[in-house]
Amino acid sequence: MENEFPFLQSAFSSITILTEANSGASRIESEKTSAFSINKPGIRERTSALIHTLFWKEIGYLLKNRKLTTYTLRTAWYSLSKALALKKTILQFNKKLNFQETIFYSYWFDEKALALALLKKKYPKLKCISRAHGWDVYHERHKENYLPYRKIILEMLNQTLTISEDGRDYLLNHFPHLAEKIKVSRLGTVELSSIPLQKEDNSLYVLSISSIIPLKRVNKILEIVSSVANRKIHWTHIGTGPLMEELKTLALHREKQNPNFSYSLLGQKTNRQVRQFLSENYIDLFVNLSETEGIPVSIMEAQSAGITVLATAVGGVPEIVNDKNGFLTEKELSTIDFAEIISDDTLLFKKREESFENWKSNFNADKNYNDFITEIKNLN
Repeated sequence: MENEFPFLQSAFSSITILTEANSGASRIESEKTSAFSINKPGIRERTSALIHTLFWKEIGYLLKNRKLTTYTLRTAWYSLSKALALKKTILQFNKKLNFQETIFYSYWFDEKALALALLKKKYPKLKCISRAHGWDVYHERHKENYLPYRKIILEMLNQTLTISEDGRDYLLNHFPHLAEKIKVSRLGTVELSSIPLQKEDNSLYVLSISSIIPLKRVNKILEIVSSVANRKIHWTHIGTGPLMEELKTLALHREKQNPNFSYSLLGQKTNRQVRQFLSENYIDLFVNLSETEGIPVSIMEAQSAGITVLATAVGGVPEIVNDKNGFLTEKELSTIDFAEIISDDTLLFKKREESFENWKSNFNADKNYNDFITEIKNLN
């Protein structure tokens, strides 16, 4: 969102942000941008959800598909409770905003998008859209393979804009009758102020950026890069998460075992700090071994610096990484395969130019977000 927001500010006369508490949205308030917290669902919203028509329709769907459990029932109820609370918050702005000239936009395809669906059901002429990424699209990434109210969201909103073709195809496979409601609108990153063109020594510099959670398999990256004994490798990871302490312990152990391996765990960084790091540090290879993805913004950032990328061929990743600009791998990448990939410095360097050109053509923020703004301004 941080990359996209300046384009929205330039295109619209005023922006009102409704966000969950402690999201940091207040940092982007300006003369024409204001941020407000979303109220948590109270007793009224929680009770209303229990007797709401949509809740009982969702129970019918769960029964029909043999998915009705305590977990799915509670998820459906609480998601609707949160959506009703957000809808109530939006309606409080009815006097301040001209609803007929306002575009209602959910960045996530979740209960916030459901709130817009409820709003549009009440006011059919409103323009309501949502983006859809990865975790909010693929049912398999969730407990009991369940994401609630997807059909009603797609039906009611003007458009749902997936960030990948894979995400669009996934939704079309589940809801083929709603094809006209689902489009691809890619994210993008801004151009770096500079790109390092050479490094100071012959070490291989590897970078990864992600939360340190099981899904991202950062421990797997560490295991592979630290197992190459015949070449000096320095691995840097940006990001934090619940597995950070475990990663620190393992990295220290690996460094002691392999004198050619060193590492830096930089913790959480802002988008601006990540871009500064990429502008100032030469990286040979960016690695992403996630179990599943939409299209990672981190890979866009890496390609904007002309970095060759190695990534698992999951989700929308093959739409940004290919044989010309990087390396696609199955989930079970071996140390031998990794050693073979990094053995050819000429090939690694050759792919850098293709990596940058792919970013410039397909994931440049200036093009993608201006196209997105044109699209939503022309909604019928």
